[in-house]
Amino acid sequence: MIAVISKAEIVDRIEKQELIKGARKKGSSFDVENTSYDLMAGIAICKRTDEKLFEERIGDHRYDPSNRKQPTVTLKPGQMMFVVTHEEIKMPIDLCGTVYSRNSLALKGILALNAGHIDPGYEGPISIKLINLSSVDYTLVLGEPIYTIVFTRVDSQADNTIMTRRITHEEMISKIITATNISLSNVLYDLALLTDFVKKDEFGKYFVRWLLKSFWRVAALGFSIVTALLALSVSIIKLLEFFKII
Repeated sequence: MIAVISKAEIVDRIEKQELIKGARKKGSSFDVENTSYDLMAGIAICKRTDEKLFEERIGDHRYDPSNRKQPTVTLKPGQMMFVVTHEEIKMPIDLCGTVYSRNSLALKGILALNAGHIDPGYEGPISIKLINLSSVDYTLVLGEPIYTIVFTRVDSQADNTIMTRRITHEEMISKIITATNISLSNVLYDLALLTDFVKKDEFGKYFVRWLLKSFWRVAALGFSIVTALLALSVSIIKLLEFFKII
């Protein structure tokens, strides 16, 4: 039988510096639900597009508890991004965890792709990829609760051979950015980006800027093509005269 630990035990373990590092407080006590804790969005990593079509760079936005106003990140239809939790999990060897996306995300058409199991001995933040399956923009406010974690007791005597596996926020970010160009590529978003680009008449502006910047190269290329065609015409005429066809 699966035994989910209660609010009292979650709070007790947090106070003993187990389970959750940087846990949120509500008043003087930790903000814990009856059998779970809601993890906050700490860092969002996504692809940002500049003025030039297809020229993208990786950007990250961070939650800062000392600021009253937190940054927001907009997820366009079809776009994906990684969200790393503000808190770090510190899982003891006698517990494991399961992370779920909150119902509020699903109601807004946001799908969490890799929420799931956390092994005993894991220490570090949780990273989950979100994709916007709706037809409207979704705005994430960093610092707001976004995932729910439930702790389950391991149904056997604690295994002392379990090794602690630790990863820091910076190590997590580095791993994500390394894989972002592939993992955040999405045909739906690329098509939406191109459609939006054309609708805003950005393509015409971009083409004009490119033409002005490349004027001399374009002029030289055009002159070369015209010269080559004239030379070819002269050669054909001389060849026909040689055979007395004309």
